Amino acid sequence: MNELVREAAFPDAEFERERRQKLEEVKLERTQPGFLASERLRKVLFGVHPYGQVSPSEAQVAAYKREDLQAVYRESYTPENALLLLVGDFDSQEMLKTAEKVFGGWKGVKPAAKTFAAPPNPRGR
Repeated sequence: MNELVREAAFPDAEFERERRQKLEEVKLERTQPGFLASERLRKVLFGVHPYGQVSPSEAQVAAYKREDLQAVYRESYTPENALLLLVGDFDSQEMLKTAEKVFGGWKGVKPAAKTFAAPPNPRGR
């Protein structure tokens, strides 16, 4: 778990496989009337605000790069954004020592807070 959290590798072949799978999912979504209606409603209500995007477009998914994933990972997976939950029958002091040993050296920069303008206030006709 330590390696996964602190040093995720994102091998090229796995990244490409997942990107292709996501592209197929996006294509399939766009054949579903319920999805298309929801997407249209959100665009009407929220415009370009992040609430207005239900799913990435095919072009967005096709443009995904491994480097983009790595950048998001470095920005998001930091000690400040992490919460470690331990459940079971164990000695809590021993588990705390183990957690400190495994994760104590994990360093990261606190991510900048993301702010968005308030979404538009839809009005009826």
